Amino acid sequence: SKAHYISMLTENSADAIIGLDVRGMIVSWNKGAALLFGMTSDEATGKPFSILLPQEKRLIGDDEVILERIRREGAVKNFELDCETSNGQRVIVSLTGTVLKDEQGTFIGTALIMRDVTQIKQYELELRQTEKLSFIGQISTGIAHEIGTPLNIILGNAEYMMMDMKSGDRDY
Repeated sequence: SKAHYISMLTENSADAIIGLDVRGMIVSWNKGAALLFGMTSDEATGKPFSILLPQEKRLIGDDEVILERIRREGAVKNFELDCETSNGQRVIVSLTGTVLKDEQGTFIGTALIMRDVTQIKQYELELRQTEKLSFIGQISTGIAHEIGTPLNIILGNAEYMMMDMKSGDRDY
């Protein structure tokens, strides 16, 4: 059936697909979510969405801010979020959230799709560092030329003046 096919698609997605009820509690948890966060469906179901965030993000209520924004705007696309796996490892996810409504248009929950972008962010950071170093190298070379040219002129003049002197002379 079509419903079975859709549930198979959801369950086996490489991305984390998480369903929340109206209170922000986890009601569905696919294999992608289990892989990303290191928690089985049984361990995650019934817990608040906030369990996916680091302690300091929970304290400032990041979870409520995100869910409120999804509810207000209807959807949020590619929102970058710091999360934490069950073993305390930090991950950066790209979150897409959508409001779920029943046939009557009543709000019944939130669908979240999360993709791990930690590695991509790391590459971007390394690329920026490399670009900075390359820029510093270019500036250094430019400065070396700027300083080098007058120094060479001074050195040439000094050598020219020394041609007429003996090493024992006071002015040498």
